[in-house]
Amino acid sequence: MTEHLSAEDATRLVDFVNDKIQSLEDLLSLDTLLNSLQEQQDLQRQQLREAEEILKSATKASNEHAEAVRKEAEAFSKHQADIDRRLLIVTQSEHSDEAVRKFEDSIARLQRLDVSQGYLELLNSIDHLNKDVIKKMKTSPHDALRSYAQLRSIEISISSGQERVEGATPHLLDYVKGVSETLRGLVYGEYIGKLQNVLDKMKWPMKELPSEPLIDEWMRWCDLLLEFQEPDLINDTVEAHLKDCSVLPILLPLEVMAQPLELRFKYHFSGDRPTNRLDKAFSHLIHELMNFDNELKLSWSYPSNPAQESAWKGLTWEILVKENWFSEWLQVEKNFALARYQNIIDAEDGGEIDYDGVAPTATKPTKAALRVNDLLENITELYRPLSSFSQKLRFLIDIQITIFDLFHERLHSGLEAYLAMTSAIGRTVQGSSTGQPNIEGVSGLERLCRIFGSAEYLEKKMQDWGDDVFFLELWYELQDRVTRHSHTGKPVAGVMSVSEIAARTSSSVANNNKDHLEDGAEGALFDETAAAYRQLRMRSESIIQSTIASSVQTSLRPYYQVSTWASLRSSSDESDSPTTPSLDLVQTLRLLTADLSFLSRTLAVAPRRRVANHILLAIQTYIWDSILMRHSFSTFGAAQLSTDVANICDTVDAAIGVKAGETYSARTIQKLQDGLFLLGLKIKPENADSSGTGDNTVRNLGLWEAEKRLFANNESARSVLAELGINTLTEAEARSVLERRVEVRS
Repeated sequence: MTEHLSAEDATRLVDFVNDKIQSLEDLLSLDTLLNSLQEQQDLQRQQLREAEEILKSATKASNEHAEAVRKEAEAFSKHQADIDRRLLIVTQSEHSDEAVRKFEDSIARLQRLDVSQGYLELLNSIDHLNKDVIKKMKTSPHDALRSYAQLRSIEISISSGQERVEGATPHLLDYVKGVSETLRGLVYGEYIGKLQNVLDKMKWPMKELPSEPLIDEWMRWCDLLLEFQEPDLINDTVEAHLKDCSVLPILLPLEVMAQPLELRFKYHFSGDRPTNRLDKAFSHLIHELMNFDNELKLSWSYPSNPAQESAWKGLTWEILVKENWFSEWLQVEKNFALARYQNIIDAEDGGEIDYDGVAPTATKPTKAALRVNDLLENITELYRPLSSFSQKLRFLIDIQITIFDLFHERLHSGLEAYLAMTSAIGRTVQGSSTGQPNIEGVSGLERLCRIFGSAEYLEKKMQDWGDDVFFLELWYELQDRVTRHSHTGKPVAGVMSVSEIAARTSSSVANNNKDHLEDGAEGALFDETAAAYRQLRMRSESIIQSTIASSVQTSLRPYYQVSTWASLRSSSDESDSPTTPSLDLVQTLRLLTADLSFLSRTLAVAPRRRVANHILLAIQTYIWDSILMRHSFSTFGAAQLSTDVANICDTVDAAIGVKAGETYSARTIQKLQDGLFLLGLKIKPENADSSGTGDNTVRNLGLWEAEKRLFANNESARSVLAELGINTLTEAEARSVLERRVEVRS
């Protein structure tokens, strides 16, 4: 059977048989396999017959379609020939191309004729509407406005369609605009005149409301003007949103009503009238505008959503930003503020200390400092309502901090002048000149306290301002802007860079970044200025301390020359103690009383006590080094020195207002007190004594016992000092003190 098959088919047949018949069971099922193969062969024959039928049908359809196309082509050719024949007859042309060109020209002329007819109809409508408005403008204003609105609608339609037709009708548009503008001027003049007549009857602007008929007539003409302006409002509003959402047209009724107000303003402030004074701020206008804007926002909720970009930003914005008057207004305000500042400085009583302007317990500033602060607070209220961060910062830096700097420079110059006058050369020149200011004693202290009090007062005011909500918001906004612009290099506020702002406000501004802010970095707008005032305050306080200390040490020179400490004896027995200070100490006590009493009225408790501490420590050093360590003392001499020191402490306490029973000064010079206690040990002690230093009761050792144990060794000396309640002296200092007793030295 395989002889009639190809080699490939024979191979496939052998593989099929080997695959299907591999065992005896497969051979027994050979009939089943043959039946299956027969069924498959029948199925394939059926599919072949169906494919042949489909091919026959497709071939027939293709032939029919080809025949139809051929017939349509023949019909089209006949139809085209007929058209060409007719076109030649109509155009009287010999060639078809020439006939087509003539036919297209005829169609184009017909189209132009149609367009011209449309133009004529449109021009006729425009002319009709124009005449209708003029005719009804006075007798029937509402009907006239309807015709005017139709004319404006035609104008807007033609204008908006110019872009689509690529400017094909410029002459028509110009004509329509000309008619519309002429008509608008006529209607505008008529209706404006009517409203102006009503306003004249109302005596506008008036303080009292007019009669109800006049109000009704006013409302009627306002409605007509708004209706007349409506097409312009719609068109201009759309254009404003496309360009600048803040530019909106002015309502005609308001424009008419604002004219007399504008005339009054020009009359008062644009000529040589007494009201046009350059020494008064044109700021009242801006301030009133800010109040008006705030009233609209708070009381009338206008605009309803100020956060929207299209929201109206207020009259203040219109003048300061849109019309770009902020720089001029700022300069006027700065000039006015500087003029007021100069008046404060030039006032005769400006340098006087004001004892009533602050709390009784506070440091007293000068009247000039109080007035400068009032000036700066008024400036804050002036620009507080501004909505622009940049404008607020400009006011702060250009005016307020500038005035702070000017006053600081004045105080600093005053301090330098005092130092120059108190120098050796300055005193020589002063002594040889007449009319020089008195810088001695309380007069000199008063000059220093003016500087100190003014610097401290304004420094505290700057701290208070830093905690004010207004300045806190400015500070946080500044930090936020610095963070957002740190990588862009853009100005933070207006044209001011970060470094410029930091130099005038706070150095922490330039160091701020996002991480720094999240760490809770602190700062304030007045950091740099407050630091300058703080440095001036601390320096002036130091000079006050050194001045009084120097005066006290000079007054102690006669006391230094006393040489009778070892020979002083009591008039009765050893137990008696002197009750009055030495005569050579009286000048020092008077000086302390005068200087510290003045400071008590001028300075607060804290600086007053700091000055007293410095003076007491200077006295302690002077007496310890120049008197205690340079002389020998008898028992009565030591007691006299203790009495003198006690009188100094009592004088200081009384002068600075220490409460009764409070040993403030004695505790300050505790080392000197302990040394005098040790120096004054009696030769024959009592059995018990509650005297001594501190609040502890100690056994009153005798001089010889104390001397024996002090000089025995360091451990014994420490034991003696602890027993006596002395903890401010070293063993060596205690031995040096005890050696000043004449009994021990002998």
